[in-house]
Amino acid sequence: SAVVGQQPSQTVRGTVIDQQSQKGIGQVSVNIFGTNLGGMSDSNGVFVITGVPVGRVAVRLSHISYDLLDLTNVAVESGKETVLYPELLEKLGSTETAVIVSARKERLTSRQMATVSATEFNAEDSRRFAGSRNDIARMASNFAGVNSVNDGRNDIIIRGNSPLGLLWRLEGVDIPNPNHFGSLGATGGPVGMLNNNVIGQSAFYTGAFPAQFGNATAGAFDVSLRKGNNNKREFTAQVGYNGLEIGAEGPFSKRSKASYLVNYRYSLPGLIKSLGGDVGTGAAVPNYQDLAFKIDLPAEKIGQFTLFGMGGSSKIDFKGELKDTSNFYNDPYHNLYNSAKMGVIGLKHVLFLNSTTSWTITLAATGSNVTTRQDSLDANRDPHKNYRENGNEWRYVASAVINKKFSATDRLTAGVTFDQLYYSYTDSVRNSDFGFIPFLQERNSTELIRAFAQWQHRFNNRLTLNTGLYSQYLSLNNNSTVEGRIGARYKLPASGAFTLAYGQHTQMQTLMTYFVETRVGDHYIQTNRDLGFTKSQHLVAGWEHALRNNWRYKLEAYAQFIKDAPVETRATDFSALNIGSGYGDGLQDSL
Repeated sequence: SAVVGQQPSQTVRGTVIDQQSQKGIGQVSVNIFGTNLGGMSDSNGVFVITGVPVGRVAVRLSHISYDLLDLTNVAVESGKETVLYPELLEKLGSTETAVIVSARKERLTSRQMATVSATEFNAEDSRRFAGSRNDIARMASNFAGVNSVNDGRNDIIIRGNSPLGLLWRLEGVDIPNPNHFGSLGATGGPVGMLNNNVIGQSAFYTGAFPAQFGNATAGAFDVSLRKGNNNKREFTAQVGYNGLEIGAEGPFSKRSKASYLVNYRYSLPGLIKSLGGDVGTGAAVPNYQDLAFKIDLPAEKIGQFTLFGMGGSSKIDFKGELKDTSNFYNDPYHNLYNSAKMGVIGLKHVLFLNSTTSWTITLAATGSNVTTRQDSLDANRDPHKNYRENGNEWRYVASAVINKKFSATDRLTAGVTFDQLYYSYTDSVRNSDFGFIPFLQERNSTELIRAFAQWQHRFNNRLTLNTGLYSQYLSLNNNSTVEGRIGARYKLPASGAFTLAYGQHTQMQTLMTYFVETRVGDHYIQTNRDLGFTKSQHLVAGWEHALRNNWRYKLEAYAQFIKDAPVETRATDFSALNIGSGYGDGLQDSL
């Protein structure tokens, strides 16, 4: 219409995907509500709609063999193309023509066969939650059943669990702590390293999660990087709470569908300090920087190759100063120097053997380093060594996952992952009786092998069953486990559903814990080396109901039993035994 033509407009495009096989779907009608704008997907599922008015729009996707899907509240911005990857679910026989209303939070969780306690999010969501500071971990603290430790860090407590029970995953690869100023084995820090400007459709799981996710007892962040625009080049520059950011994305050439995405960020306090400004922290100025990238290389006959990575470094020095009253963290009698580094790089290959079967092979490397130095200051302000820490962990990862859609009723996903873990720890402290002595010195390697299988069966249009098995083996002390997962979802006639899920979940201890040395007589021995896995059982029952105007109410009751948690043998000793246990339950709702 004439009114629409006068408004700023943008292109909405994307790829329509079969939810079960992950293959592109052709002949899907894609339309913008309230306009005559629309298009049809090609044989690869690709669609393009030009001239879409800037603002919030709703998109309807329809196909004769798939359930109808409405995407609501889709943001269309004038300076950037909107790229969507909607997933359609194949109909079971002749189904009713009920519209599936999706606000982006139902697609990825369905693909991963999660029955309960799963929320999907993207970059826009991380900006909309109060107090998130563009950090997805802080965003998650707004979810039901999730709490933060304090405002100074983004560690999250899921249903009363330790923050150490959280799994971070990037592009299908388990990664170390993705936070600046973080410590080895931890899952949080003051500033997140995952830049929300490069985040794609991702998910957060808080209980009874499917078998794809293991070696965790509390929850999982399954983060993906979005694809770069393969149609035109776009650039980003901004200054915010987390720092100065610059980014670029686009196609490598007009003749190729290959694309790149890269984003770099430098800390705002460090930038202000370098320009001679005062950030109000005295001499202790936090400096950090991070980089994230993704390169997509489609090759029609041999599949899709994706090179991805992220990394960052952080550093802060607390120097003892009797006159420095502006630094709240100042200890006038000690100098403290802390630095941390983390990185991950991977190559992923996705190949469709036929229209219903695909494999994903991933090779990756991850690493992290934490260095801490503390010196005591004498009366003359001369430093003396008091504590030294230099911890390094890195791993090489190889994984293979196969996805098979047998029919509209049955789907199987199975995979195996091999991790070669390397570690190097040196911790030393000054002792008043024995002088400057090391209490942890270890450099070696071990292996972690994991496997899973997840089956989904749709009995009919209302009842869906998800079952799975997960297993892992740690060669360090020959610990192994096999876990079962099961969940059911029953759709109610009046736009609602009942859900019920049970899962057994196991987690190895943080790697450094196994090598802590305890003084026994005149010798130091590794008393934790034979620690077993911490085990947790999750039971979650839920009810959800769709309200008017795309509102949804969800109620979940959960119970959790933890056993074999490591407990210190003495209050001031790092030596531990697998004798800890605990129980928790609760009722949570969300709107």
